[in-house]
Amino acid sequence: MKTDQKIDYYILSLSQKTASLLKIHDALTEEIKDGVFPMSNVDDFEYSKSSRGNSFGFSLKNFEKDKSFVKKERFNHFLRQINENLKGYLNDECALMLAGTGTDRADFRRISDYNNLISGEISGSYNSKNFNQLKQNVINTLKRTLQIKL
Repeated sequence: MKTDQKIDYYILSLSQKTASLLKIHDALTEEIKDGVFPMSNVDDFEYSKSSRGNSFGFSLKNFEKDKSFVKKERFNHFLRQINENLKGYLNDECALMLAGTGTDRADFRRISDYNNLISGEISGSYNSKNFNQLKQNVINTLKRTLQIKL
């Protein structure tokens, strides 16, 4: 990827509850709101409790699943949905920046088909209330790492 060439930069802001996508093109930044993004992770799973098998003993009919394991699996499913939905936006001529906590970014990298497009990462938890701070952090990172003018 040439740094003197004008390319689109996408910023994927990840959290346990939402994923937002922003686009930087010619120094203009816009949040993508098109019915696909932003995405919400709806964790409406009812965690099952163990129950007794019968009245003749203290055996268990079924075992309670570890809530943290179930939540992790559901979050990984959410990340796979994000990865699938990015197909409509990303191509070989663009770059992707990840924003979010270290754990969320690492989890996304583990399942992502777009690791070759990731040009940088921004630490922190961002939402629509502080996207201006995220935009500034991304621009500063791009200027430092790619030495381009935005």
